[in-house]
Amino acid sequence: MWKGYRQRFVPWIMLNLSKRARRIVNPGNDKIIEDKRVLATLLNLLPHLYNKHSNVGPCVASKNMEVMFSVLGFSVTCGPSGLPGGGKGVFLAEGSVERGTVICFYPGTIYKFMEPIFFPSLGNKFVFRCLDRLHIDGNDRGLSKIIYKSCVGRDSAWPYEAADTTWLTGAAVVPWNIGQYVNNQTTGSDANVAYQELNISLRDVPPALHCFLPNIWYSGGAEGSLRLIALVSTRNISKGEEVLSNYYTLVADTKS
Repeated sequence: MWKGYRQRFVPWIMLNLSKRARRIVNPGNDKIIEDKRVLATLLNLLPHLYNKHSNVGPCVASKNMEVMFSVLGFSVTCGPSGLPGGGKGVFLAEGSVERGTVICFYPGTIYKFMEPIFFPSLGNKFVFRCLDRLHIDGNDRGLSKIIYKSCVGRDSAWPYEAADTTWLTGAAVVPWNIGQYVNNQTTGSDANVAYQELNISLRDVPPALHCFLPNIWYSGGAEGSLRLIALVSTRNISKGEEVLSNYYTLVADTKS
């Protein structure tokens, strides 16, 4: 439990900062691809997806995996990790991808600096810390689940939902809203994706598609923008491979 949780425990991370891997070479640019390409990929897939109310058979999630493969040429899924003690992991279920492909997104509640994330973070290994000190809680259980659903309910305006809640059920209607289950690389298994943080304007996403978005603000959606965490491939990935990241991504400083 501690071995996994310590990767998200900020005091432990600071004590081990020297061991953190570097994701980029050029200072001031932590992007694998341009943000507009991430948004374009998002807007390419979402209009084709079925929502949780669609009458498309017994499993909307399975149908949307077929849609993802049809539109993007690949699909992702959760399954038992191949890493010792890895628990649940993310795999390329169908197809293959080249470097610079958006594989999945990290879902959850977005907390600004100084907002009350302390209690939801206790024993929670799914809290992602952004470079600007925003935090995204991707836990699908307990208090985290209650808070996320409450925030979505608050910001939803009939007939549209403000964000995707199906990833909380273990059968995400949006196949790529599973980035919180991507495991950390090991000595024998190198990372093949990197985290890319970006903000999108909610005006760029039609209201009918907001129900597929992976994140919601804890403090409300009045900002008009949304923070997303995309996991972008850093090399080619083939069918059946487990998707692995590096929790210790760090922007190189100017003295490096």
